[in-house]
Parts: sequence; C-alpha cells; structure tokens
Amino acid sequence: MVVLQKNNDRDVSMYFAQCKKTVFTFALYLLFVQGCAVDKRTEDYKPIVNVTAMLPSHASELPDKQPLQNQLLKRNLVVDDSGEVLPINGRACDTDLYYRISQLPLATAIGRHRDLYTGFYLELAPVTDTWQVVLTDNQFAEYQTTGISLSTLTVTLGSQLSSADKFIIRPQPDLPLARYQALKASLERSFPEYRKQWILTHSQARKLGLNPGDYYATVRGAASPYLAETLMTTKARHRLVVKSSPSGTPATVATVVDSQTLAACQEASSVVKKVDKQPLKAQYSPLSVVAVLPANADFNQLERQATLLPKNQYLTFDGDIMAYDEYFAEPQQQGCAKQNLTIKEQQLCKQRIQDGNKKHLRRKVIMSIPTTNKDSK
Repeated sequence: MVVLQKNNDRDVSMYFAQCKKTVFTFALYLLFVQGCAVDKRTEDYKPIVNVTAMLPSHASELPDKQPLQNQLLKRNLVVDDSGEVLPINGRACDTDLYYRISQLPLATAIGRHRDLYTGFYLELAPVTDTWQVVLTDNQFAEYQTTGISLSTLTVTLGSQLSSADKFIIRPQPDLPLARYQALKASLERSFPEYRKQWILTHSQARKLGLNPGDYYATVRGAASPYLAETLMTTKARHRLVVKSSPSGTPATVATVVDSQTLAACQEASSVVKKVDKQPLKAQYSPLSVVAVLPANADFNQLERQATLLPKNQYLTFDGDIMAYDEYFAEPQQQGCAKQNLTIKEQQLCKQRIQDGNKKHLRRKVIMSIPTTNKDSK
C-alpha cells in the first residue's frame, strides 16, 4: 500500500508540473499575439508596394486634360499636352509608326514618344555642300529646303531620343557613292547607338556595304521590303514601306506620319474602339461626344462634332460629313458583298470590318517602392 501511495503522489506531481509548463507557454503566446496586434508603424509609414496603372508616355498628365483623358481612354485614345488626340500606343495601328521630321519645333509628343513612334524618318539632300532635311514627294523628283541641317538636327534630337529609337534614312537618289559614304559617316557620328535603315537601290546598298536588313529597296522586289508606290500613300500616311505577301496584297512594315497620326492609323486599322448606336441629344459638349462618335470620326475636331451630332451628322477622319444613322445602318452589314459599291459604301464596309476586329491592348503597370520619410532624410 505504501508503494502505491508513493506512485500516486509522483503522478500528481508530474501532472501539476506539466500543467505549469502549459500555462507558461500559453502566457508567452498571449504576450506574443498582443505585441503583434499593436500597430508599431511610425506616423510617416507608407505602403511598401504601390501598384498603379500608367498612362502611355505621350499622354498628358495636366489636370485640365484629365476629364477628356478619361473619356478618350475608353476609346483606346489619349490626348497629349498640346491637345492633340493620338492612339493609345503604336501597336494599335498594326504597323511601326515613324515620325517624319519636316520642321522645327517638333511635335509635342516627341521626347515622350516611346509608346507611340518607333523612330524617325529623314529625307536628306546636299544643299550647298551641307546635308539638310528636305520636303519632297514620294518619287523624290524635286524638293524644298527646310533649313534644318544635319548638325542642327543632331542638337535638336539629342535630348529627345528614346533608347529604342530607329531611323529610316532616305537620301536624294542618283548621287555619287562618295556622297552617300560621307552621309553615312556623319550619321554614325551624330547617332552612333541607333539603328539606321536606308532607302536605296540594291546596287547602292551593296556598294555602301549595307546588310540586307539595313535598307529598304526603292522598287518592289520578291523578298525585300520596299518603298510603296505613290497611289498607296495618303495625306496622313506620307510614306509606306511594304513587303510582298502570299495573298498578293502588300503588307505594311512601316508608316511615316507627321501631323495626322491618328488619321493615319484610322485609315489602316480599327484603332478606335467602337460603340453602339445611341439616341442623339439636342445638345452636346466636346467632352460628351467622345462616347458617342463612330470609330471613323475625327476625334481632333470635338467642338465641331458637338455642333454636328444634334443634326444626325459627324465629321470623318478624312474630312467628310456623314449621317450618324448611316454608319450604323443594318443593311450595310449584308450589302457589303454586292457588286459596284460606291466609294462611300466601300469606306463604310471597310470600317465595319475593321471595327469587328477588336483590339485587346495591354495597359502598362508599374510597381513603385516608395521609402518612408525617415528613410529619405
């Protein structure tokens, strides 16, 4: 009996010892949880990661432009600081866009163009023994001087270039090889780190030591991209570089624009997001028409559009005044297959087909990691 009592006493002692350990552990846990529950962040605490949507580089961030900016973004468009409405990015135009330098100062978007333009297009001719930017036609038959020398251009573009910029160089044709060699050397000194693609004949390119990927041909060829004929160009699309395709329809490689960038894209693609037909009101503001206009409208004439819409009219990007109802006319969808379409019908059919090919454009997202005020001191 004595031995049994001792064993019971020992079991009870071990039980209470285990209980004390459990209580002690639980007390520590409560202290830990309480410490974590207290917000010990300083008053100047900021979130570690802030994720925000980023406007394209050429979009205006001026406060007075934001109401219009918000409306335009819904149509895959933006407005820049000067008030020009532009595509949300170059990819929306289904071609690489090159900005033609023809005068100074440059467009407002230049310097913030990395999301819009692939680079720059230069037409150059020797004027009094100095290479200058000139204005010419698609054949380079004759030209007008601009007074922009290559040295002036180098200084002007120096701080405006994006790291990914490219140049398309079109020198005056039929000059001695020595002239082209001198121009090539000058361009390498002025813009050493930027890719340059020339527009030359195959013979001239070989003599100048250019690789096949470093130039575009002046006439249509079987393999190489080439400068398109004048009939393919428009007032908005000054120059086109195209290449042959199995379908027989040339595929556009590069489009040269200057003052009508949005119109150039509207001619070639369904850059503007379409909207459904809406009941017209008796009065519109330039801001309110953005959500109503058809995709082939001129979005750089919003004030005029506000006066036309109440009359069931709108202005197209190529300057025509059309009936609002006509654009959305249902028979047009079935009538595009008929023969002998009028020019107006061809334009409308083409636009409806383009509008059917919706673009899903990715918006850029940036992650910024701001520091606290304490860290920045």
